[in-house]
Amino acid sequence: MLLDLKYKGRLIRARLLGELLGHWTRGRRDRVDVLMPVPLHRRRWRQRGFNQARELAVAVARASRLDLIEDACSRVRDTPPLWDHSAAERRRILSRAFQVGSAAAGRRIALIDDVLTTGTTAAALTAALLEAGATRVEIWAVARAGIDQTGSNT
Repeated sequence: MLLDLKYKGRLIRARLLGELLGHWTRGRRDRVDVLMPVPLHRRRWRQRGFNQARELAVAVARASRLDLIEDACSRVRDTPPLWDHSAAERRRILSRAFQVGSAAAGRRIALIDDVLTTGTTAAALTAALLEAGATRVEIWAVARAGIDQTGSNT
């Protein structure tokens, strides 16, 4: 379903997966103030036509009744797809990839993403959000990819 969403543009998948994630998160409402999708660089957004994390976040917000903020953060570095890079390469590639505005300050944020692989993107974005004044950051993803001991996808 995630591959259909991300690479074939079947946005209906985001509604279903986001709704399921939103229902799962209802017991966590008191832990966060807002939802925020992991941002795509504007070039990748133009290529794909959508941000799958945003599409999921819209459905999660609807199902969980949490507010969604989309303009608190942007991806300022156009990074390559990370699925075939080691964890160390991912950290290097994502260094200073995100820029966070003042809308994150004082907020408890749940980042919404499609797949958590090594956690490098989530860690880089979390660091940027905390540096900008967010008080808490949680990662809510639809799936977790398997990683072997070398940091490669399995």
